[in-house]
Amino acid sequence: RCVTAMNKNFHIECFTCVECNQPFGEDGFHEKNGQTYCKRDFFRLYAPKCNGCQQAITSSFITALGTHWHPDCFVCQ
Repeated sequence: RCVTAMNKNFHIECFTCVECNQPFGEDGFHEKNGQTYCKRDFFRLYAPKCNGCQQAITSSFITALGTHWHPDCFVCQ
């Protein structure tokens, strides 16, 4: 069996995340500069980080004070 992605053909067992070498699950894959990543590694490497908790922002966020925040992390001190 094979899979076609990014205009190329891959053996299923060869179509894996460039970081963790795991096959892609139901979340599919993300591509950057011709490299394929699982969702977890893609967000860890390329998603903006929250100024409050330093974790990757993968959905809605607030931009304030020149940085990005998860809505739950942007609170008055």
